[in-house]
Amino acid sequence: MPAANQPRRLAAALAVLLAAAAGCAPQDDIDAAKSTGGPAASAHACAKGRLATRAPGKLTVGTDKPAYAPWFQDDDPAGGKGFESAVAYAVADRLGYDRSDVLWQTVPFNSAVAPGAKKFDFDINQVSISDERRRAVDFSSGYYDVRQAVVALKDSPAAGATDVAGLRHARLGAQVGTTSLDVVNDVIKPDRRAAVFQKNDFAKTALKNGQVDAIVVDLPTAFYITSA
Repeated sequence: MPAANQPRRLAAALAVLLAAAAGCAPQDDIDAAKSTGGPAASAHACAKGRLATRAPGKLTVGTDKPAYAPWFQDDDPAGGKGFESAVAYAVADRLGYDRSDVLWQTVPFNSAVAPGAKKFDFDINQVSISDERRRAVDFSSGYYDVRQAVVALKDSPAAGATDVAGLRHARLGAQVGTTSLDVVNDVIKPDRRAAVFQKNDFAKTALKNGQVDAIVVDLPTAFYITSA
């Protein structure tokens, strides 16, 4: 059940996390330069294979696994179905890469947002923008404004909560390193330490097994968990 009366600070803009595929002019600017006889340097610099990608002529896109609907369909990022899969292929197209040139790389969420070398050119994985993460990685502008939600079984004590205060005594869980866990610790502030999981899939299993009363995830993922 989605938590009621959530303050605006529970919302965050999701963004593409950028590694190497930066510094390129938008395709519209390149096309304009060509049509007006303007400098072709930008077009040349952004031509396929000219970007400093991990694999020459290819674009490597990272995401975590499992990849839930509605972001990806059937846990298949390469399928092109689902919001983030479509966004990834649209970005690739704007950079001049065909669908067959896109390589998908499984990247644990924490690794994606941590400082250091990356195994991808960009990562798309419901990454919320925060000042802390900006110090470690680069972000695109936000492409989806998302709220957090609480998921509980019908017979759980948390299922009857109608506000944040009603969740303070519940055993809550969330994926490590996520905005969802920040909401548990900084907004709900339960009277017992939250259970932390490496993946939302593990959190969902813990919920089904009665190890936690409720888990916190982004709203679209909550809809998927409760329906599928």
